[in-house]
Amino acid sequence: MDAILQNQRVALSRAGQFILWALFFVVLVTGLAVGIHAVTAGNTVGMDLHTFHLAARNVFLLHQSPYGEDVAVESQLAVFGRLANANDDQLGFSYPPYSLLLLAPIAHLPFDWAQAFWMAFFLMGTTCSMLILFPKRPLLAVVGTLLFYPFTFGIILGNFVNIIAWIILAAIAVLVIEPKRSVGAQILIGALVAWTTIKPQFIWLYLAFFLLVAFKNRYWPFLISFGASLAGFLGISFILVPNWPALWLERVGKYVGYVGYYPNLTLYLNQLRSPEDAHTLTIALAALLLGVTAWALYEWWHGRLSPLTLLAWIGLVTYLINPRTVSYTQIAFLIPLLIWAQIQINPRSLRVTLFFWGSLVLSWVIFAIGRFGLPGMLTEEWRLVIGFTWMFWLLVWPTAGAMPAASKVRTTSV
Repeated sequence: MDAILQNQRVALSRAGQFILWALFFVVLVTGLAVGIHAVTAGNTVGMDLHTFHLAARNVFLLHQSPYGEDVAVESQLAVFGRLANANDDQLGFSYPPYSLLLLAPIAHLPFDWAQAFWMAFFLMGTTCSMLILFPKRPLLAVVGTLLFYPFTFGIILGNFVNIIAWIILAAIAVLVIEPKRSVGAQILIGALVAWTTIKPQFIWLYLAFFLLVAFKNRYWPFLISFGASLAGFLGISFILVPNWPALWLERVGKYVGYVGYYPNLTLYLNQLRSPEDAHTLTIALAALLLGVTAWALYEWWHGRLSPLTLLAWIGLVTYLINPRTVSYTQIAFLIPLLIWAQIQINPRSLRVTLFFWGSLVLSWVIFAIGRFGLPGMLTEEWRLVIGFTWMFWLLVWPTAGAMPAASKVRTTSV
């Protein structure tokens, strides 16, 4: 009986601590949001977030479809100051309804305040989660997820790719770096990874890897949580917008039509061949990349390829095949580099200085060259050299991509 009472006291104490920390987090986010709102007054950023905010308002406040033309038109007038031209991004909402769940608490706010709270939540959430996941060297994690140019650009625009990258980093930390995590951590990560399916073109290869890791290591809590959460998100979507699949597919079709998306790989091939040849070569090279990816997964499964080397390849392939957008999608091949920096025994080593800090500086140098020196579509693509150079180094020096003992990486557990 005494043991039961003691366990109850411990559980209540932990619940109380969690509530206090949650309230403290809310206070910090609110204070930071007030500061961001004051600084950005009259020049509100977050263009990408604007469409999501309008869609969330339609769903949660007006109980209307987020896929209507009214959302697109209002977003065009707010962002462009006019109706979009035929070749412009029409700024319509083109994601599943469950993507809006994170915005439910701020859907009622005017956009300037919603954007301030969203940016504050991401900045504080990233900082706190990196302190928990990488307590020995949180500076590298925080700097990487906030100050690399593609990350910073995504934060300014308020794009959801930053949240997805944040979740991928957490999933790698939980499932790969130190896999002996608590059941609660696996359940939480499973639910978060399920939410990232809102952007399948960005998450698909990482998701395949996470599922294989979970099956290989029998992480049943993660797998059950992922499946149940995904089913739950889809169910909630039908409650919010009963006919959402048809409306969503229609909007995606329009989106592809007016944006004219093509893989990043095609952008490079267009510089070498005619558009027709580039299209054919894209299909052939994409098939080759996927074939190599399947082989790499096979080698990793049998213990002949480091998880970090595989992740480096996954990040590069994700970006090359990802539909062409703007530079924040380059986060795809930066994620493994950020993880690699966390697990190095000596964070002040020459290789960390060159590949981590050097890459950070280079990401901004390339921005400056594109902005003030040699503007052009390919200028921003020079960041891809970072990913390829680092991955080539991992292949040449296999020990560089080896996973050190978990005790050398961190001392706390989640």
